Amino acid sequence: MRRGAHEPGPAARAAAALAVAAGVLTVVVVPLTGGQSASAAAAPDASTAQVTVAPTDGGVVRAGGTLRVLVEVHNSGTTALPAGRARIGLAQLPPASTATLLQRLHQPAVIAGDLLVGTPRTPAIPAGETRDVRATIAADTLRAVFGSLSGARVLTATLSAAQATSDTGASAVTWVTSDFDARPSFTSVVPFTAPATATGLLTADQLTALTDPATGAWSAELDALRGTDAVIALDPAVPASVRVLGAAAPTQATDFLAGLAALPNEFVPLPYADTDLALTRAAGAPSLPKATSFAGAQSGAESSDTATGATPSATPAPSASATPSTTAPTAAALTSWNYSGGTIAWPADGAVAAGDLRFLRDSTVGAVLIPSAAVNDTAARAAAGPAARLGRLPAILSDTTTTALLNAAVSAGSPTGRAAPLADLMAVLATTSAAADPAALLATVNRGADPATLGRVLHVLAGEHWIGVGSVAALQRTTAAPAVSLRPARAAPAGTGTAHALVTAEAAGRRLLTGVDAAQPLLSSQRLALLGVLSSAWRGDPSGWTSAAATLRRRLDATAGGVHFARNGNVNYYGNTGNLPVRVQNDLAFPVKVTLQGSSDSGRLSVDGDATATLPAKSGPFPMVLPVHSISNGEVILTTTLRTTGGSIIGTPLERRINVAAGWETVGAVVFGVALAALFATGVYRNVVRRRPRGRRAMA
Repeated sequence: MRRGAHEPGPAARAAAALAVAAGVLTVVVVPLTGGQSASAAAAPDASTAQVTVAPTDGGVVRAGGTLRVLVEVHNSGTTALPAGRARIGLAQLPPASTATLLQRLHQPAVIAGDLLVGTPRTPAIPAGETRDVRATIAADTLRAVFGSLSGARVLTATLSAAQATSDTGASAVTWVTSDFDARPSFTSVVPFTAPATATGLLTADQLTALTDPATGAWSAELDALRGTDAVIALDPAVPASVRVLGAAAPTQATDFLAGLAALPNEFVPLPYADTDLALTRAAGAPSLPKATSFAGAQSGAESSDTATGATPSATPAPSASATPSTTAPTAAALTSWNYSGGTIAWPADGAVAAGDLRFLRDSTVGAVLIPSAAVNDTAARAAAGPAARLGRLPAILSDTTTTALLNAAVSAGSPTGRAAPLADLMAVLATTSAAADPAALLATVNRGADPATLGRVLHVLAGEHWIGVGSVAALQRTTAAPAVSLRPARAAPAGTGTAHALVTAEAAGRRLLTGVDAAQPLLSSQRLALLGVLSSAWRGDPSGWTSAAATLRRRLDATAGGVHFARNGNVNYYGNTGNLPVRVQNDLAFPVKVTLQGSSDSGRLSVDGDATATLPAKSGPFPMVLPVHSISNGEVILTTTLRTTGGSIIGTPLERRINVAAGWETVGAVVFGVALAALFATGVYRNVVRRRPRGRRAMA
């Protein structure tokens, strides 16, 4: 980039004087280092003073405006720092590229060509303490340094105390003149999610607290988003929790929901309850579980398992004021919103593994949102924008640099710490456009960001009309996105074993009670509870998650194990064809139709077919019979299995020892016949023998 022909040269700038005004530094613009870096002139013990510098108002300065600068000095040494001065410098020319700008920001140093524009006094600083210094650079000074060439400039500050120069801090400013034609596209994505809950829905009391106009977290986030260009990634549990209560919903909650719906921002849906994708996939779920019904919320099944009559102690019951309505609205009606695109899979840990791709495709998500650092990125992809493809799965890649700066601006602890990354972000956006670097960038805001600071940052971005706004929905529809590959897979998240047990038990209970209309409220409430426990919101509360998961597992196991074999002992089976008795028990509050199957480990006993019966609710041991016939005598192991009407196995198969006495009635008849014949033959023989002597005497 070249300086315009009408722009003053370095000599003229060196002679330009600062305007004298109230609160404005009066100093002559001079070279800051004379061609040497600050480190070359650095004096002893420089490491004890850490300097942070930042411009206010996002660091954007328009021609004719002043620049307000914050300098923060922290004394990390063991002795006090003496009073001194902060030497504030500005680069004359924009950086050649984003990489050049970032290098100067990450490795702060004053270089040849930087001009000294201010030297505010710094007080003595006791060991371990921090002091702030403010300075204002006049409009004439800025015009003398920058000229008419718009773009980013590096801002530096160096502490000079007792003839010793300390650490240098660096940030950036963006100089905007009438001919500034940069038009970068920048999309910020903000999550709007429900807090952690063990039921997948919020109670009326929780909604009242969240939507309180003065203190509610949801109300504060809504206020932060008003008047901004942020894309809102909405958790469907937010509208569902309000709507499911119907007329019993708190008035301020319905007002909040109306205010959220009135925002002109683009909305995209997250999975229900902001499901923890990594945990759910590692738990063995074939796809993301969905909230298919809210019947349980209407019947109160979320707080009491009607299957067993047990009320989980760790599951919050609905507020007494939130009287359930008599009809259950559909899941689509409760979760509907003015979404512009499909569901965004946004991993809480910012990464996906290769094994997650099919899981996400089977979940029919619109795209997966991950950092660019999670893939083996390419220059072609970066130039094309945030849209990419992971195999057949659409992907949206958040820019690692701008995302880090955006979140630092939202979460830093001090005013200077928040102002510096925001100014750096604005400078990066100005540089990407001017330097022909990737002009379309997307950044994500971390979950749990402070609404107050988030609002300030988003409003600064929205106030700069030279920054274009992108669309997540448009990125989802990109058809020619470049392909990228994932970096090496991460380790399985904590709690995978417990989550697997929950997913398995919930699926087993659902298979068992498929087709049982009376059980749908129970199944619906348990699915919502599973979604609640699998939420990303629990990542900040591992002990709370462990407790909620343990409570839910007891509920799910009670349902999945509600139909089982009663106590069955070994059996002595006599005969050829007959029935073997098997006792089955139903502990649930619903009649359940089951099929009994059996198999023998040898040919001595053959099972002739299945048996089907409807087990009454809470039936106790219920007799069923299995048709069998015997082949030969001996001992066999008979395995009996219960199945649902859909063919799924219920519980654990039962093995029993059967002593078979094959065909005893036939054998007994033959033995009796042989004995009778022998008896008859013996009688005949004795009669013949008895008559022979008589015959001989008669002949004589």
